[in-house]
Amino acid sequence: MALDEFKMRRVAARSRANVIRHRKFRRPVHRFYRAHREIRPWYRLRNADYWHGKVLRARALTPHRLYARATVWAMGSGPSCVTAHEGGVTSNTGNGYYGRWQADTVFQLAYGPEFYRRWGVASNWPRWAQDVMAYRGWLARGWTPWPNTARACGLL
Repeated sequence: MALDEFKMRRVAARSRANVIRHRKFRRPVHRFYRAHREIRPWYRLRNADYWHGKVLRARALTPHRLYARATVWAMGSGPSCVTAHEGGVTSNTGNGYYGRWQADTVFQLAYGPEFYRRWGVASNWPRWAQDVMAYRGWLARGWTPWPNTARACGLL
């Protein structure tokens, strides 16, 4: 009897050890949460690495968010109406206005300087770059850069 009791205790001890051992394996934690947890809460506000990481992540996401917003904006009814009356993506009418939004070089340099430096006039730009330039101009000035077509579409 004593031997059987000893075996039972040993088996029970092994099962407790397995339970304790398996408790170490938890579900994976989200990486941002883990990063915040590694920096002690009372030191987090003064930790330069913490804030530097936040700034770098924000800068990395900013252009993509802008391009996505501009693309969604350009598919709306107002901008679609304006572009339908303005011209095609590669239109160059010879009157100093270029591209899908018929923007002059001053407008292009004001609201899309990085695209102008890379590709020249707007008729050479891809569609998304022209939409970003027009979205920036629309945020700053409304529909006034396209007065005739905006009035025809009922936007002014």
